[in-house]
Amino acid sequence: MEVHVSIKHLKLLKFWSMRSCASLKELPAEVSALSSLEILILSFCFFLETLPEGLGDMKALTVLILKNTRVKELPNSVTQLKRLSKLSLKECKLLIELPDLIGKLESLKDLIIAGTRLETIPNSIGDIGNLQTLDATSCTSLSALPESIGRLKKLRWLKLDQTGIQELPDSIGFLEELDTMFMSGGKLKVLPSSFGRLRNLVRLEIPGPVFSNRPENMVNLQNLMVLNLSENGENFNSWYISYLDFENLPSLKSLILDGNYFDQLPLSIGKLSWLEELSICGCEGIHYLPQLPSSLKSLSARLCTQLKAFWDMSNLKHLRKLDLSGCRALLKIYGHQHLESIEEIDLRCCLQLEREFNIMCQKEEEELQWSYISNPNEPIKLIIEFPDPHCGRMPSIGVLVYAMVGPEVIF
Repeated sequence: MEVHVSIKHLKLLKFWSMRSCASLKELPAEVSALSSLEILILSFCFFLETLPEGLGDMKALTVLILKNTRVKELPNSVTQLKRLSKLSLKECKLLIELPDLIGKLESLKDLIIAGTRLETIPNSIGDIGNLQTLDATSCTSLSALPESIGRLKKLRWLKLDQTGIQELPDSIGFLEELDTMFMSGGKLKVLPSSFGRLRNLVRLEIPGPVFSNRPENMVNLQNLMVLNLSENGENFNSWYISYLDFENLPSLKSLILDGNYFDQLPLSIGKLSWLEELSICGCEGIHYLPQLPSSLKSLSARLCTQLKAFWDMSNLKHLRKLDLSGCRALLKIYGHQHLESIEEIDLRCCLQLEREFNIMCQKEEEELQWSYISNPNEPIKLIIEFPDPHCGRMPSIGVLVYAMVGPEVIF
């Protein structure tokens, strides 16, 4: 497929999409004459390898999407696109470098380089004063960020999942507007001492072990609402979690610790008065759960194979979803009769749970009362799933049922 040179006569063209033109290999030099073009989309042009050197003459261009192309480099003239606000190079797997003077893109707000083979980011990136999003997800060859990153005063989203970055520059602490940061699945080993300055951080996904050397970095994260320290099921020996002081995170609503290996949650977790979601799936070292915040709405402890007891649930009056599936050593749950808002419970493979555990009803004057269902017309779902070949035997749990459908017990 070819683009005819007559394209240059479309002087008023503002939007042009060649998305998924798989046979397109190049654009003619004449496209640089499209002086009114604002949006150019070339995503999924899998055989597109080069861009015309005159690309920088398209002065009105604000959006350039090159996702999933075979572009190896950008023409230097791209730095002349003073109005460009979004540049997407996602999954350009042959791209190995950016223009040294990319900092001249003074209007750029979103730079997406995820899935490229970039090894470095030019130091001039610090000159892009309007940059708000930098996405370098899966840039496995990227080993460092330039110190100039700290000059991006308007940066709000920083995505560095699955990169080769082992440490962050100290200047990261000067990102005053940063509210979301992703660094899971990579090689990050330690946080800089300046990390605690990120007072506007709202969401943080980062390898848990990096906090083991500098737990004091949590002290000033007063606005943090989502903290993900999961280890992707690798069961890292995360002893430090037992000593984290969650009192320093008063705004936290979601805490995800999946795949870590620790024997207990710190008692300070009970003081997270805004916490709504707690996930500790696959934390095989934990033996019991302390009293949790009354604000909790969702608790996932799936495959906590050593968990033996949940000491007190009586305060969890807002809990809607409880997942204890695969907790094969679980013997006792205290206070379950006070779960006034519960909607779904998953007890698959809870082999040791005591026979008298009757989660859904209580006997009063010889009648079974639905004592805490605010709307009796809305069903509660209890998942037991039997027989389950992975459990070894059927769970001995006493329950009241209205109907049994397939492998699930539904109220």
